[in-house]
Amino acid sequence: MKSSISIARSYQKLEFTDYAALFFFGLMILGGLAMIVSGAGDLRRAFASPAWPAVPGVILESEVSAKTSSGSRGSTMHNIKLTAGYQVNGRDYETGTIYYGFSGGSGDASVAQLEHLRYPAGAKVAVYHHPRESATAVLRPGFDLDVLGLPTGGLAVTLIGFTFVIFYLGGFKEYPVMALGFRTFGLVFLLAGAAMLTAGLLRFKHALDSRSWPVTAGVIVYAAEHSNTSEVRDSDGERHSATSYGAPLAYKFEVNGKTYFSNIRCFGALSGASKDWAQSILERYPTGARAPVSYDPADPNTAVLEPGVTSEAYWLPGAGAAFLLFGVAVLNINFRM
Repeated sequence: MKSSISIARSYQKLEFTDYAALFFFGLMILGGLAMIVSGAGDLRRAFASPAWPAVPGVILESEVSAKTSSGSRGSTMHNIKLTAGYQVNGRDYETGTIYYGFSGGSGDASVAQLEHLRYPAGAKVAVYHHPRESATAVLRPGFDLDVLGLPTGGLAVTLIGFTFVIFYLGGFKEYPVMALGFRTFGLVFLLAGAAMLTAGLLRFKHALDSRSWPVTAGVIVYAAEHSNTSEVRDSDGERHSATSYGAPLAYKFEVNGKTYFSNIRCFGALSGASKDWAQSILERYPTGARAPVSYDPADPNTAVLEPGVTSEAYWLPGAGAAFLLFGVAVLNINFRM
């Protein structure tokens, strides 16, 4: 009873600025929920698409572009604009969906280049369309881990927004809800850690399996050094720039007379590190160089230049385990409060 009276009195203390802050956090929660709904739709279509009818199509447009954001981070996003044309019952349609979960852009230049190589303008392709909604179509049907990105991100945004609301009310308005805020805070880390750990372990499994995959000759068709510079502040408030260097690659190879492309150097590879690290990779794999490629016999689209488990494969599952354990620890401490 006392707790409910305390909450009622706290409501009377809210001012215009409080409502404005809560409105902003509410928009954040709504945005996260919208991401979950949209991601759930893509997830449903990804699972259903292998059973959709296929019709012949042609790539009408395939262009790669790069855009560097303004601000202190100065990160570069590499995008591909791809359009495929197809016909259903004599009516023309177009789709830009390569596979469900692919956003069209990435900080890794090789991702856009890879899809550009797979789908050059003028190439003939199979297009899988929804049996009742012919305008809904995809080039590569089926489930891909990327399709979990939007709903997972939406869940994270929703939980973070909810956590901000709880901490705001508990910290500034003395609502008796701080325990719930800590629970939600721990849940965010637990879910993020579980997602990272799952993705990392799947890559680790691929790394283990790749040791016994068949090997064929491949050719490096794209190799370039990329960098991202960001500004950080030290404890004295002074700004310092930090630059991370990457070496995105793409290569082609043949299996049973069919050409495939991949951009995987090793499973779990880091996206960026020092300049020397990036240059050493480019020295091993310059454009035009020949290199052995290990490929998954069940799906040759999954291939790797350096099979087996490398030191880089431990980073993602290790970070995921750390996030997961931290979330569990926060939840455990909170339950004891």
